[in-house]
Amino acid sequence: MDSHQTAWLRQMPIAEPLNGSAVTSPTHIRQWLPPCHRAYPWLAVVAACIMLLRAGYASTQTSHTVDEPYHLGAAVGIYDAHKHIYGVQHPPLPRLVAGLPLVLAGEHVEEARGMTKVRYEEAANEAGARILYGGDLVHYRAVLNHARWAMLIFPAIALLYVYLLGKWLASTLVGMLAVIFVSFDPTLLAHSTQVTTDVAAAAGFLACVYHGLRWIVHRAWGSSIAAGAVFGLAISCKFSTVLVLPTLGLILMARPLPELFSKMHASRLRAYFSQWPSLWKIVAVGVIAFLSLWATYFLDVGSIGDQDLFSNERAWVNFPDRLKHIQVPMPSFVLGNMFLAGHAKYGHATYLNGHLGKLGWWYYFPEAIALKSPLAVLAGFAMALLAWLILRPRQPWGVLVIVTPVIVFLGISMRGHIDLGIRHVLPILPLLYLFVCFVLAQRGRMAQATLLCLIAVAGLETAFIAPNYLSYFNLIADGPNQGDRYLIDSNVDWGQNVLTTAQWLKAQNRPCSMRVTGGKIEGLIGLVGLDPTDTLESPPHGLFAISKNVIHGLDGYDEPVGKPIVPGADYSQLLNRRPLAVSRDVTGYSIKIYDLDQP
Repeated sequence: MDSHQTAWLRQMPIAEPLNGSAVTSPTHIRQWLPPCHRAYPWLAVVAACIMLLRAGYASTQTSHTVDEPYHLGAAVGIYDAHKHIYGVQHPPLPRLVAGLPLVLAGEHVEEARGMTKVRYEEAANEAGARILYGGDLVHYRAVLNHARWAMLIFPAIALLYVYLLGKWLASTLVGMLAVIFVSFDPTLLAHSTQVTTDVAAAAGFLACVYHGLRWIVHRAWGSSIAAGAVFGLAISCKFSTVLVLPTLGLILMARPLPELFSKMHASRLRAYFSQWPSLWKIVAVGVIAFLSLWATYFLDVGSIGDQDLFSNERAWVNFPDRLKHIQVPMPSFVLGNMFLAGHAKYGHATYLNGHLGKLGWWYYFPEAIALKSPLAVLAGFAMALLAWLILRPRQPWGVLVIVTPVIVFLGISMRGHIDLGIRHVLPILPLLYLFVCFVLAQRGRMAQATLLCLIAVAGLETAFIAPNYLSYFNLIADGPNQGDRYLIDSNVDWGQNVLTTAQWLKAQNRPCSMRVTGGKIEGLIGLVGLDPTDTLESPPHGLFAISKNVIHGLDGYDEPVGKPIVPGADYSQLLNRRPLAVSRDVTGYSIKIYDLDQP
């Protein structure tokens, strides 16, 4: 490498040589695996394909989760209305993906045709239930599979950007190992096919980090256009992806700091801002992001007053009428964010360490990550952090761009009041894996061998719980059987095992009853051939299936009252009773079955 190129590299905190492949690993460290090899991209592709196949197979073994009817109704409704009118607290892009195969298969929400009014929240659930239960069990499974398999595009994109980030920041070795490592993450496996917005948010967030960093470094028009388009599409995946903006802002301000404190420049401030993109390019990114986001809303223009989402709320009644009737682009976007602001303010029923609440706990997400991540990942993160702090060279800029998004996203999430599961911080989980690979893969032979062992152990950890990835807990939480002592809700019980449990109860040919999590669950019980009236009767008798959310009192919890408000919902005495030993393929660690005819 000539002196001109090495000087150019020293000026770039995020190093990218002229040949396009980043080489940041220290040359004096003897490595077992070379930083680049033509087999690495293909190994990453194989790992990604295996992960997608595992997730796709797991989706065929579970019933719909609590939120999926809501998203399915919104997904089909947006095509029939040609406007985002259902479930506007979430943006439309994941719904467009999930709804396309259903519309092509002939599914429709008839009342949505020609409608412009943004509907109340329950309307999406009602529409989704009609789509799911519009036929027999075969139709139910076909609808769910078509929508879920379409959602696999988002984990594929997430893995692609894990590879691209690893390759650009370090080498193809780091990118390949990070993809393999992330492909074993139980949270990503569990949510990859769910018709929700969580994995879409992860894909969008990672894409924003990658294209945003390249725009900061190159400051070219091509990078500006790509960054703007990706920003808009990412926000259309989930509103929380907007947290990438303060992340990139911090990196943008930190990157030229050496120039600000350099003694070589007469005008340090001018040298500092010379490494920023020009004002015109910053404006261009914002405009392109707005247009790409607006396109996913079908370029809709309307008034925010055309809604029955919260039309009776006091804050809305007092809202100026003049503003309600102004024509604005994407009124559904405005209304969705208004709804989310109210939701965030008043919180949501949640559970942690045996306690119920509505405003959450600041340490909820760190604890969820500690309990629901493979031990190999936690051990690898500790070793990588220790190695980075003690050993040299420390590669501060590479670590900065990986760790800053994690700190910003997690820090803001910890201040919120909606603690519904580790899925809400899923966008930062791949970056934890990338940090481990970035540090250890560029050390000596021992570090590389350790990293390979950690990846293998992570694969074994998730293999043992397949296909019940949603209920995964590591040994710190004593595994999935005991995980509900710490976390429930979508961490364990999201209604995903209701179908297999109902089929098992029917096969026993005994009186049975159920108390399970799940929206509009009566229709699913009816598809199995059980009478929902008998199955959901009170008080229960015979075989009794109860989900962990219900047994801990989460369903129907209302904090001002301080107790469950569902009649007859106090089942805490069952925690001292031994459940039946039923196969995990039936209950999936989320439901317990008791024989109430036995003492």
